[in-house]
Amino acid sequence: MNREVRIHVSHIGFLCRARKWFVMDYVEGVTAFEVQDMGMPANESLGGYEDWECIYRGTLEPSRTDMGTCWVGDFSAVEKPGIYRIVVKDIDARSYQFMISDGAYSKLPRYFLDFIHDRRSGAFSNDWRRASHLDDAVRSDNGEYVDVSGGWYDAGDLRKWMTMSNLPAIAFSDMYERGYFPWNHFADEHVADNDWVTETAWVIPYLLKMQAPSGYFYEGVGLGGAARRLPGMTWWYENHSGCYGDNSDNRFTDNKVLSGDERKVRTAYNPMVQYITQYILLRSARTVATVDAELARRAVAAAQKSWEYAWSAPIDEERASDLTATKAWKLLAAVELYKRGWIPASVLEEETEALLDLQDRKYGFWYYDVAKESPYRGIQHSAQPLIALCRVYPHSPSEALNRKIEEAVNRHWERYVLPMSRTNPFRIIPYGCWFKPATEDYYRRTPQGLFYRFFMPDCSVQKINHGLSGHWTSWAHGLALASQVFGNRDMEQIAWAQLYWLMGGNQLDSCLISGVGYNNPMPHSRFHGTMVGGFCVGPRGDKNDSIVIDLDRRAEWNSTEYWNCPVANTLMAFSVLLPSSIDERDKLG
Repeated sequence: MNREVRIHVSHIGFLCRARKWFVMDYVEGVTAFEVQDMGMPANESLGGYEDWECIYRGTLEPSRTDMGTCWVGDFSAVEKPGIYRIVVKDIDARSYQFMISDGAYSKLPRYFLDFIHDRRSGAFSNDWRRASHLDDAVRSDNGEYVDVSGGWYDAGDLRKWMTMSNLPAIAFSDMYERGYFPWNHFADEHVADNDWVTETAWVIPYLLKMQAPSGYFYEGVGLGGAARRLPGMTWWYENHSGCYGDNSDNRFTDNKVLSGDERKVRTAYNPMVQYITQYILLRSARTVATVDAELARRAVAAAQKSWEYAWSAPIDEERASDLTATKAWKLLAAVELYKRGWIPASVLEEETEALLDLQDRKYGFWYYDVAKESPYRGIQHSAQPLIALCRVYPHSPSEALNRKIEEAVNRHWERYVLPMSRTNPFRIIPYGCWFKPATEDYYRRTPQGLFYRFFMPDCSVQKINHGLSGHWTSWAHGLALASQVFGNRDMEQIAWAQLYWLMGGNQLDSCLISGVGYNNPMPHSRFHGTMVGGFCVGPRGDKNDSIVIDLDRRAEWNSTEYWNCPVANTLMAFSVLLPSSIDERDKLG
């Protein structure tokens, strides 16, 4: 086998009638590839290598993009369910095997759900771990104890971030509302007869505990102190908070209240946390209403109280309230409140117009904040403006507002998303654009004269070069939702491309989900170890904007730590992309 030339394709596979393609490293003199059916031996051998029947032959097409020159092969004509591989016989190159079936991705939702379930904090134990952090926590401002036990851990360790750790609850509600996979594996908890509901119900009491008496939500638990903060570092960076938090509270405790071993709950006001949590509570309330009406009522009341507080909240030090991402989450909360009749149409229109106003008409992107000095970028909320507008559209109070939303989404697609997806053969959306280079790293140029990178800058004063599975899965969710709302099949295909990339179809042939595909990195998961369904935070980039994934077992946090965000985003995307039912003809066999 030629190990110098690699064929990059999703390790999981494709739905039967999806567009199917692969990328191959460039080598002169080859033009053809074949698809082999692994269930049909061409020759058998006990002492040598076997081969399998070719069921499709195709032509390699050269691709010349900002990622360099490579070959691309399309085999969308292969629709029969089966296990296949790509072979280029002229150079003895072979891909990993993959599946074609409308159920190819149907195992992943269970893996993801079980991963989050096993990452519970508080009064939860299983065969391999005991209850933990029953003593969370003491307030960061005055040292008083407040019961904030429960919730889910995140970031490959034991922290609980209100900006991202609870996002799976939205995904669970999406899957439940669309009727996907009505399992009841958690029946012994006696909460509900549906696991999506049971796990959603787990997190709501924690969110209620995280609300201060005045109405706002605390920022998180175990987020750490400022011991590693250097000059120039800020708490917020690229729509992500907590960027200099250290590991001082990233530890197990004795589970004894007021023993002096407690962690801290960060009580600072984070505006994005308010709207994310409001949206989670309002969506979750619908999900649990039939099994616990009182819990649903309390969830709605807490969201309403936080909404009221936010109107007169003090301006936070780093003005995160001005971020476009914050305004997108605020709009999502407003949609849910409007649907419940709690705010008038005028407020929903006002919040929608505020987000629409932050789009650049020439380039199609959103601005980073109200100052309109930099394009929008996000480590984890990358497609949030698009997602918010898609959620408003079916409930818009006026046709005139819907026309504005349609225009904005089309502009975003045609002038930003589609051109950026064409910068590379994998069709991934690069990290983002700048009007001028922000660091000493290598930047590429768009035809319109903007600077961009596929990955985050490596030389930032923040020292945060984050893996971007949250970024690409956000785009998968946003484009899947937009394809459904606006009937654009091309958006659906680009949504899938973001997932193929993370599930093995990248230059390093690494699937970022533990227990799935091939070449999984060893995760930065120091307290709970490797877990099937854990989604690593990578890939990241180097100074030259080339892909980096820690495959050398260094436990590099910024490409391999487990994140709840990509799990949540992928499930949200799946709630749109996966078929609601599968015909027997579209299964293996």
